[in-house]
Amino acid sequence: MTTGICDLSSNSLSLREMRCRYHLFKDRYCQSAWKYIPLKKLRVMARIEDSPFGKISGTLGDMVFRRLKNGKQIAQKRPDFSQVKPSDFQQVQRNKLKTAMALLSPLKGLIREAYQPFQKNSSGFDAAKSYIMKEAIVVKEGGYVLDYRKVMVTFGDLRIPEGVGIAVNENDEELKIDLYWEDNSHQALAYSDDELILVVYVADEGRFVYFKGVAERQAVQTTATFNISYASKELHLWMSFLRPHERRASPSVYLGKIV
Repeated sequence: MTTGICDLSSNSLSLREMRCRYHLFKDRYCQSAWKYIPLKKLRVMARIEDSPFGKISGTLGDMVFRRLKNGKQIAQKRPDFSQVKPSDFQQVQRNKLKTAMALLSPLKGLIREAYQPFQKNSSGFDAAKSYIMKEAIVVKEGGYVLDYRKVMVTFGDLRIPEGVGIAVNENDEELKIDLYWEDNSHQALAYSDDELILVVYVADEGRFVYFKGVAERQAVQTTATFNISYASKELHLWMSFLRPHERRASPSVYLGKIV
């Protein structure tokens, strides 16, 4: 077998010229420092010195544009993983991601407003997704189960609701959920005019209903009214507080399941 060392250090070579050099190796393989790389899997990378479009990033066709930590921009062909079989761990992570996305996607609007990211240069949605995957999805034989007690639909530095209680009442036309809580605004990171958020997950339909600003922390009680059709559904409830003008929220508290 004929092998040799491939030199890609020259930035002036075109893709065609690079490929021509590889044809010198009749077995169509290139030897790197530790392995052989098939030519058909070669990913050629180019630096972008001057772009008429300014700073660019993302995917365009088969090309991926990204920015390195040193500020330089590069373009490279998008890798094709369609024929790569995932490991057991990768498959578990993919399934967890799918489950988390299905749960959180209907809440994008609320998460954007009331879920503070865990770190800079991250979004609230990414933080919520990461948390759900790590803490709230339980792997069981034959699938995945959400631990609703650990799900957080809002997150931030405000003080959580405390002393919460619920009472459910229904008549021929309406389902009413009465909420009670303590006014803990005398404690740190709690304010009397914090706005209440009530989030309801309709498990039978895979969708959310949520209420914002229906009461303040100092009010200590409120009532949410639903159509009587909700009385026959499985409902999961969370409560939290929000300061929308400051984009601050509290971690949500799971109130339980109503069946």
